[in-house]
Amino acid sequence: TKGDSALSNFTLTRDSISILDIATHLKSSKDGVYIYLDSLASFDKGYNIDPNNLVVFGDKNLLFDHFTVSKGDLEITIEGDLNKIHLTVNNADLRNLNYLIVSDSAIIRNGTLDGKVFYDRTGKQIDVQATIDSLIFKNTPPINITARAITEGARVPIEFSLKSATNNIDLAGAYFMNNSEIDALLAVDINDLEMFQFLFADKMEEISGKVNGKTRITGTLQKPKYQGSLRFLDVDFTTAKPRSNFKLRDEIIRLDNSGVTLDEFTMYDQWDNPLILNGTLRTEDYQSFEYDLTLDTDNYLLINNPSSEEYQLQGILVVGSNLKLKGNEKDTYVDANIIIKDTTELTYVTSRENIELLTGEGIVEFVDPEQATDSLSISQTQSFYDSLISTLPNFNLKSVVSLEDQAVFRVIVDARSGDFIEVSGAADLELSFDRTGNVLLEGNYSITQGFYQLSFYDLAKKKFNIVPGSSVNWTGNPNSGDLDFKAIHRISTSSIGLIGHEIGENETAVYKKALPYEVGIVITGTIDNPLISFSLELPKEEKANYPALASKLDRLKQPEYESELNKQVFGLLVLGGFIPEASGSDLDQSLIAATALSNSVNSILASQLNRFAGQLVKGVDINVGLQSYGDYTSGGGQTRTAMDFRVTKRMMDERLSIEVGGGMDINSDQSGANTGGDSFRGDITVIYDLTESGSKQLKVFNNETYDIIYHEIRNTGISLIFIKEFDKGDKGSKQ
Repeated sequence: TKGDSALSNFTLTRDSISILDIATHLKSSKDGVYIYLDSLASFDKGYNIDPNNLVVFGDKNLLFDHFTVSKGDLEITIEGDLNKIHLTVNNADLRNLNYLIVSDSAIIRNGTLDGKVFYDRTGKQIDVQATIDSLIFKNTPPINITARAITEGARVPIEFSLKSATNNIDLAGAYFMNNSEIDALLAVDINDLEMFQFLFADKMEEISGKVNGKTRITGTLQKPKYQGSLRFLDVDFTTAKPRSNFKLRDEIIRLDNSGVTLDEFTMYDQWDNPLILNGTLRTEDYQSFEYDLTLDTDNYLLINNPSSEEYQLQGILVVGSNLKLKGNEKDTYVDANIIIKDTTELTYVTSRENIELLTGEGIVEFVDPEQATDSLSISQTQSFYDSLISTLPNFNLKSVVSLEDQAVFRVIVDARSGDFIEVSGAADLELSFDRTGNVLLEGNYSITQGFYQLSFYDLAKKKFNIVPGSSVNWTGNPNSGDLDFKAIHRISTSSIGLIGHEIGENETAVYKKALPYEVGIVITGTIDNPLISFSLELPKEEKANYPALASKLDRLKQPEYESELNKQVFGLLVLGGFIPEASGSDLDQSLIAATALSNSVNSILASQLNRFAGQLVKGVDINVGLQSYGDYTSGGGQTRTAMDFRVTKRMMDERLSIEVGGGMDINSDQSGANTGGDSFRGDITVIYDLTESGSKQLKVFNNETYDIIYHEIRNTGISLIFIKEFDKGDKGSKQ
């Protein structure tokens, strides 16, 4: 600033792109502020400016004199003031508007604007002539737009036209300057809706059909009156996510000043099942509105997602519904009765996204205890919360959801291994939701049939049939549903490994007979805190025939024998038979040097075996180790070789981890007798993340080890693990 003059620079940018850059100098006078345009650039391109240009900002007026900007074929000229003004635009390239819409997408592919506007307030004259030539959005056919309004006395005829090869939108009528009223007819004749698909690119996969109609517009510009309708002929559109198909054969929407009216407006799914809409969307200014709608159907295909990695929800969902929807632009009230039909077959694929490692959860923050218990602070916080809740949109949902017992639901626990659960069953559930986010669910889902496919790749693939009557019962919080779930896998095997040490030699042949054992997975607790255990049973008639086995199985049900039960379940599922109880064996005592050599070879073998397992089996962690050592527990020393292994499987979105491992002697003694048949040591560890972040874990474990003095040592227990992370230094730098 110097005296009565000043320099000004104005820059408008978006995402580092300079949209507009204007340099001016200003001078103050008694007539107002004189503004001289020194330079103008748009999208980093400079424009030519008339050296005599002037803009005067005065008292209640704005004057343009010799204001002309040009570049190549483009020229923009403004002459006059707010009482009488001329505006001319020649050869404006509309592709530059892409930067204003979205910087990384070219929505407008082509288009040129030419136009003239003349306005004379005193003479009551309005003249508008404009054309947009060859306008192309995305891949649409070229569109030509013309607008014309030339004053004829007190009447201004209005003509507007939007035309493409197949679509026409025309507005014809007149504006009367004496009473500021309009009388016009809007005609819509769209024969190719696919042209407008780019407007819904993220929401709609495809659209086709015709729309036509006429609407009379009268009244003043401030309060216009509408009367008309839109007719939809053979309209077919498919939404993206979820994927649903809707068809309109010949339906009409009526428009007037009260709003939009739907009368038996019927949509069909791809199986030609109808969904009927009735009601009104009331509005006076098309800005605020109220609605009162009903949706009714007996059998409608609502979701039809293909089996693709793109969709987490796959398959078909068929519903019957009676839904009432009321509200306005702020509040919504939904009252629904929904039936999930027997023809439903829906699959949910659990997500395998990585959990963010660096989070703020678990940070210890030191606070002033006096401030923490300040009653005034608590009162203000509660008052703020109440005020915030009162401003939220009021969304209230009350619904009854019924499931027909043949509807199939499938959850893919691990797509890579093939683990999944499939169930069918009946339910009558009450679901409600309010503006505070409280979700209440009440009712019982009883499973009539289903199975759980458990896969350890090539190690084990087992199908567990769900016991009819297994259920989930909700009484409030959806995450606190009570689980009562049992699934059975039947396997026939010899009982010698289970009871061999408890029978005489004369009974061995009897227990070598294969019997039909039932291995069960039992899940109790709640959805957010499930309790998982195993069971092992024989049919009643078999237990009656083999009382020793019945006694053994009853003993395994006791809590103190849980580790033994888990070991035998592992043996049945993975090895196909029972694991005999461990027993010692004597080996020769003279090969200490050979022990060291064996360990070297064992290390190489174990390394190669782990590499092979890692390449062949995905989704399961397998670790194998070989170790040789000298055993001096008997009168003579022997070299013993043991194999240790660990198989780890994660499921339930990696919140549940099951690790099965153990060790066994695999070599023969010097007499040639195998020493590993009855010396298996099994470990089972189950870890469940109580929180999504993994900061709290529940661990159930059973470890068996061999000690040269104490021989077999077993550790069984339950532990609760807390994991905390701490900041060091600034909060922004996590260590």
